[in-house]
Amino acid sequence: MSNTRFSSALHMLLTLLLEKNEAPVSSQKLARVLDTHPVVVRRLVADLRAVDLVVSVRGAGGGVRPGKGLRNVTLGTVARAVDFEPAFDMHAVPVDATSFSAEDGELPNPHPHIYTTLLATRAGSHAALLEHLDTVTLGELADSANLRTELAALLDKGLSQNDIRQAYRVAGAHLVPKADR
Repeated sequence: MSNTRFSSALHMLLTLLLEKNEAPVSSQKLARVLDTHPVVVRRLVADLRAVDLVVSVRGAGGGVRPGKGLRNVTLGTVARAVDFEPAFDMHAVPVDATSFSAEDGELPNPHPHIYTTLLATRAGSHAALLEHLDTVTLGELADSANLRTELAALLDKGLSQNDIRQAYRVAGAHLVPKADR
């Protein structure tokens, strides 16, 4: 079974960063965005709140707001906050490979160090992934998502990609008409 806590946390944090209004976002709304149950959202919020990535607001109109400096937080920080799992899962621990089988006198696993080799490979890939995630910020992802949203809106209006390239430029995290220099 795959663990989606990391991607869900990223989706939630980006939603908070891209919200136009400053009001807290309810766990019900975040649950709809993530297509999950509000209890799942509240558990995730608890982990993110523990490391100050989000702020919870109680009472009527309460919910979740981004923590201070959230745009500068790296994806590696988020991964560690939600106990991100390694790049691939491991199968169950094999039977004791050093015990001979009573039936045929053979080792049940003639290559017992394959499993530990796989564990070392998994640890190395996880470390490399975290190292990369430490170079990407939530702000960079939010900017990319914002550009994609603006591009999709222009495509929905019937503009071709070529029309967009000719008439728009990227300024900051937005598409602006080239005439607005």
